[in-house]
Amino acid sequence: MLVERLQGKGGSERTDMWMIYVAVAVDLAAGQVVADLPEGYATVANFRDKEVPRRKRMLLSTSFFLYVVGAALLAYFLVRATPKA
Repeated sequence: MLVERLQGKGGSERTDMWMIYVAVAVDLAAGQVVADLPEGYATVANFRDKEVPRRKRMLLSTSFFLYVVGAALLAYFLVRATPKA
């Protein structure tokens, strides 16, 4: 459905552009999940071993989201200023 919608608004070149974008995004997301699961588990297990309360561990785990959004915003503002090729 998405592919047909994109093809209707610019042809094959436009579809190719979006397919590359989606493939890279999925590849990056899948790679990050696979890499970050063991790291996150090790971090939380370390806090648990040091008897940090569950509520605090949950808040710390949730705070990782802030780093992700912060890095994405920083990358956006850095790339936004680059000249168009």
